[in-house]
Amino acid sequence: MANLQDFGFDKLLNKPIDSNSTGVVYDTVDNALNTGSILQGGNLTLKTLSIGGLVRQVAPGDDIQAAIDAVNREGGGTVQLLAKTYTLTANINMKSNVVLMGVGRDVTILEFNGSSLGVLVTGTSQGTYISNFSIKNLTLQNSNNIAGLDISFASFFNLENIKVSSCDQKGLRITGCLDYNLFNVISTTNTGNGFEIIGDATDGNYRFILYQCYALLNTGKGFLFTNSASSALKFFSMINCTAESNDGVGIDFNSSIAASTLLGKFMACTSSNNNNVGISIDANSGFITFIGCLSNSNDGVGSDGFLIKGHNVQLIGNQAESNQGTDFNFTSTATNITAIGNIPTPSSTSPTSTEFDPTDVVINSLGNINASPRTEKQVWRFLNVSGSALRAGNVVTIASTTDGESVTTTTTSGSNKVFGIALESIASTVYGNILMAGFTQTLYVSNIAASIATGDWLSTFTAAYYAKKAVTGDMAFAIALATPTTGTAQINALLVSPRLL
Repeated sequence: MANLQDFGFDKLLNKPIDSNSTGVVYDTVDNALNTGSILQGGNLTLKTLSIGGLVRQVAPGDDIQAAIDAVNREGGGTVQLLAKTYTLTANINMKSNVVLMGVGRDVTILEFNGSSLGVLVTGTSQGTYISNFSIKNLTLQNSNNIAGLDISFASFFNLENIKVSSCDQKGLRITGCLDYNLFNVISTTNTGNGFEIIGDATDGNYRFILYQCYALLNTGKGFLFTNSASSALKFFSMINCTAESNDGVGIDFNSSIAASTLLGKFMACTSSNNNNVGISIDANSGFITFIGCLSNSNDGVGSDGFLIKGHNVQLIGNQAESNQGTDFNFTSTATNITAIGNIPTPSSTSPTSTEFDPTDVVINSLGNINASPRTEKQVWRFLNVSGSALRAGNVVTIASTTDGESVTTTTTSGSNKVFGIALESIASTVYGNILMAGFTQTLYVSNIAASIATGDWLSTFTAAYYAKKAVTGDMAFAIALATPTTGTAQINALLVSPRLL
């Protein structure tokens, strides 16, 4: 018959009573104070004894929860699980100052057999957090709890070398937590989302790092970041993480609050082979930076590599290829986007704009591989001193001011001070973005002086805000890429460095 030593049990790891002991003894069978005396024998079972120990090993069949509770009462320490499968018939509730540690992933296994149980960390909103704990080196599987590993209102914790597998709902959910790290955590083959990080309306979800985490073969999304209140989810990083072969979006941002400030940084992450978009940022989410990330082979119908609907997003040195949809898709709601040194992958017979088309939403699109006149833009921020509000597409000239960063409008035909167009609505005496070079869909033109045709040079008109067909002696600043069908219209055009005709 096997004994405890066969499973790695080491009695030396269980700290004995020392001379400073308070004499308080816990019996982990019923998780209560033991009323017996040590010298008189009492009713202790030595195999389940835990007294102020820094390490408490738990053999298969023993009560993990009782060991966690006892170590917590003694001020903290480690609950060591063995190289074995532990079949659970109750939740495991983590406590502060406790490390729950197995021998290794897929070696120590917590088996929930499809029950509505899981590993829970449950603090109190606006109250007491569960803090200073770790879960390491184990696999959790077959839970039908709302999440196999469900953490709410906790702080200062680490999850390391963990696998959450085959759960009937979400793999891992973290709600309203602060100051934590996830390292080498895998969430795979779960029916719901692999990882779900939620910014709670009251406590927020701040200051955390996901490093080398992996969402694989989940029926839902790989990684979902949700924000339910203003600034409830922010100050986080995701480094060298992968979402692969999930049915939903690989990495998804979904905020219910407009103009959310997430302040998230993503470096060297990959989203591939998902049945939906690789990386998606909704219209409410913003202040997110992607550096050196890859989104490829996302193969659902219309699956984009990067789908950018949000605001203040920075894309630096990322690559997208072989996606069913567009590699980099910028929608009309996207604002204040910086795209530098990215790599879309058009086919040899397709223009770059089929895979990377920023239209009028991208700010400072520079140095991207396979660049074209439609993908490169030069945008500067100027003060509107015209005395009236500007609309996107209004023609502007440099203002005669000493600051060198003010623009105005003109009624001079062919003005030699023409500078570009407003890229957004800009109130008087307010700074805004001015497009000076690149493709636009919003240039205001007038056909009154002369009919404009595709390919014509354009200059300023006698009516403020509008461009006209340029003639010899005019300062031209754009080329018409469409023939307007009405007297005044907004058309596609290519802005270039101004030159005298």
